[in-house]
Amino acid sequence: RGVSKAAAQVDLWFKDIAPSPDLRVRWHHAAPEDWAVYAGEYRAELATSSAVDTAQEFEREHGTVTLLYAAKDPERNHAIVLLDFLGG
Repeated sequence: RGVSKAAAQVDLWFKDIAPSPDLRVRWHHAAPEDWAVYAGEYRAELATSSAVDTAQEFEREHGTVTLLYAAKDPERNHAIVLLDFLGG
């Protein structure tokens, strides 16, 4: 949080793999007990997203991929779901 793209030296700002705006808005203030539902809906989005193929190709080409996120909760955020979905 609070680090600019330039300061973070980000190679790829990959917005297409993030949760859809609708999913983010609906679950932004979700109760912790709803986390499994949010994660399931995000996984469903990922299952049909061509962005996942692009991310996997990037990983094959570059080896290590570091996921950055700005969520306050380090245990309940889309990067955790994405990492699990990608098999990390």
